[in-house]
Amino acid sequence: MSFIMKATLKLLTWKRQEFKVLWKVGRMMTNQLIQIISIGTGGFWGAACRYLLSVNMSSEYAIFPVGTLTVNLLGSFTLGFFITLTMIRWNIDNNLRLAIATGFFGSFTTYSTFALETVNLFSGGYPAAAVLYVAVSFLGCFLLAFAGIRLAEVAAGGAARKDEEN
Repeated sequence: MSFIMKATLKLLTWKRQEFKVLWKVGRMMTNQLIQIISIGTGGFWGAACRYLLSVNMSSEYAIFPVGTLTVNLLGSFTLGFFITLTMIRWNIDNNLRLAIATGFFGSFTTYSTFALETVNLFSGGYPAAAVLYVAVSFLGCFLLAFAGIRLAEVAAGGAARKDEEN
């Protein structure tokens, strides 16, 4: 007997409950797909906005990353504002919240989530955890960035940085 015939016979012998389970699984997968598309759409726009803002605020000769600082400060403020407002005032669709909070702000800046989590730790009564989180985040990022720069310099044969050549 062919595979198609076996599958057809199996479907014909299924009980109503088995179809309900299959239907629920299908609906869950559809909901997750919608959430993923929502996050991806928000992420596209967040990344595009971050790029445009950073590029337009940065100078070729600037040492301080004004664009990144601006994006991180703006993202921290607006994410906190948006999340708080949508939790206590606005009743918005969960997929829209995911698109804006996780997608847009997640790609617009990673610092906004870091800041919000730190504030939540402090306001939740965990000041030691908040201080540790800040210290580990800052030092970890700094040290890994430094290690990545050094490893790239070693891999490139100790080449000088482009801005140091001029």
